[in-house]
Amino acid sequence: MYTMEATQLPDRIVTMPQKSALQKGKKLPPAILPQGDFLPDPVLRPLASQMEVDLVVKEDGRIFLLHDKPFRDILNWVEFDRDRGVLSLVTQKGRTQDLGMDIPEDTQDFMLETQNISLWRMQDGQIADMYILPFLVRNLNA
Repeated sequence: MYTMEATQLPDRIVTMPQKSALQKGKKLPPAILPQGDFLPDPVLRPLASQMEVDLVVKEDGRIFLLHDKPFRDILNWVEFDRDRGVLSLVTQKGRTQDLGMDIPEDTQDFMLETQNISLWRMQDGQIADMYILPFLVRNLNA
């Protein structure tokens, strides 16, 4: 195991300034600033507020999320928090987006053993695009 004696410690310890560069009115390099219309916030507005959405849960545990517009970010997985009754989509960039719909308690029971979810983008009554994503369940009170 490596150990360091007190005499080997640096004379000064650099600490973070009290105010950030933005608070002091300084400009940050363009690479750090958010680009385009993407929100810098890691939590996006609820999906149901941005497009038409339907959640179909079958008694055998199959889950289908039908939507009418493409997603802004590439999705990595969908997770269901049983304790809160919230379904969220998680993007490759780490952003989360709640479904924005109430899921009835009796429907939630069918979702607990599912391992994937099918997402269908519908256009003129037809499937225009389809994804199958991992479905994770968080159930701390099980």
